Amino acid sequence: MTKKIKIAFLNDTMGPYHYARLEASNISSDCTFIEFSNEDHTNYWDTSKEKVPNKITLFDDKPITQKSKKEIKKRLFSVLNNITPDVVLISGWDAIASLLGVSWSIANNIPIIILSESQSHDFKRLKIKEFAKRYLLKLFDSAFVGGINQMQYLEDLGFNKEKIFPGCDLVDNEYFIKNSKLSKESKSLLRKNLNLPEKFLFTSCRFIEKKNLKFLLEVFKQFNDIDSSWNLVIAGDGPLKDELTEMASNLNIDDKVFYPGYIQYNQIPIFYGLSSCFVLPSTTEQWGLVVNESLSCSKPVLVSKMCGSAPNLVEGRDVGFTFDPYNKDDLLDKLKRITVKENLIKFSENAPKVMEEFDKYHYSSNLNKAAEAAIKFHNKKTNFLSITILNLLIAYSK
Repeated sequence: MTKKIKIAFLNDTMGPYHYARLEASNISSDCTFIEFSNEDHTNYWDTSKEKVPNKITLFDDKPITQKSKKEIKKRLFSVLNNITPDVVLISGWDAIASLLGVSWSIANNIPIIILSESQSHDFKRLKIKEFAKRYLLKLFDSAFVGGINQMQYLEDLGFNKEKIFPGCDLVDNEYFIKNSKLSKESKSLLRKNLNLPEKFLFTSCRFIEKKNLKFLLEVFKQFNDIDSSWNLVIAGDGPLKDELTEMASNLNIDDKVFYPGYIQYNQIPIFYGLSSCFVLPSTTEQWGLVVNESLSCSKPVLVSKMCGSAPNLVEGRDVGFTFDPYNKDDLLDKLKRITVKENLIKFSENAPKVMEEFDKYHYSSNLNKAAEAAIKFHNKKTNFLSITILNLLIAYSK
């Protein structure tokens, strides 16, 4: 039996979908997830301090942002030395622990995979930063990315396309399929208990500007004037909450818009199961895992063209529509089209077929291919400018 490649997979705080990826990673590889801290400093999800196989947490007393660079380096290097990985996977390079992981790998002549979800159009790119990224990428031996747009961005930065493998954006499809299937009787009871309407469009996100929720409310107002049978459920929380509730009131749709708050992982499949369609209107979104979740639950989707998942999961898939997140008429037209009963049925039936291509087995296979490529193409890192940029980033990172 061929020995599995041993991968050290560096992560920030692990959310629910990370555990699905941990399981999937170990189908084809011998993978250990190194979690920076289980005290989250960004997301609203519940974090877990439960001990699970193939997971090591660097710090469990406070967020990694409250740890010194010296503490992080000492702890991370000790863990990596104990694992003795064949390959190290780095999730981006915006965290000091990730940069230190690259440094350790270079010092120990270990192949490195970059996990990247970035697209060229995520935001305005500064030439100096793109120049630095080009040279940083020379320190990596292969890449594990989301899909079409993410592959293109790395190619634009000079990364060899033979070393790029898609499929890093995985959710637990089986969990969402199982827990979103609700009987007619349970649906009625759950709607009552959760204070949800009979027929609704659903979205779930942080209440921040890039999620484009004000735009969604404005278009929903126009749609409601045409068809008042639909409601809108916006799950989540964030700094724009008061503005959004006030805006719905000013638009006279406050009786049609529901805010159930942030929905934890054990409840979110129920909301998908009760909904009729999912909408993601973001002006920028590197991927949008909620699209994976919705399709796993057999829900039609309306997805902004700016979302990284759009060309992979929606365009040409007959599961919904994409739209311009700056064009109200475009979204209104797509709302009118997707809410036709025949389309809802057709898109719902097609959704699971798409997600078969984005399951744990595809994830595992492509991660392992990325690891094999990293080993195959690996060479000792000697590019002076690349290493200098890395050291400067480490030196000036907080």
